[in-house]
Amino acid sequence: EELERKFELIRLREIKIKELKFISQLIQHADFDREELADVFKAMFVTRSKEELDEVLQHAKVLTPEQKEARGPTTLLSRAKEELVVDKAHRGSSSQLKDKVY
Repeated sequence: EELERKFELIRLREIKIKELKFISQLIQHADFDREELADVFKAMFVTRSKEELDEVLQHAKVLTPEQKEARGPTTLLSRAKEELVVDKAHRGSSSQLKDKVY
């Protein structure tokens, strides 16, 4: 039982590191506005507090309306939500398959 807890803590720590790397890459390299990223992060990282997300978003760009217009519309939030739905469905179906095999 103690070993399971330690393994779970390690797994959660690794997930958090991957999440932070992902967030960092989006902020540094993507042409998204702070508000757009805030919506995506809220959808993707529901367990994070508002304070944690705000801290990360301090480094995000603030695009002017002209920059947004030049860039064009973004579907980042809808794509992120689609990925979350697909990922949850995939995890559910794989566990259902696992139950059927055993």
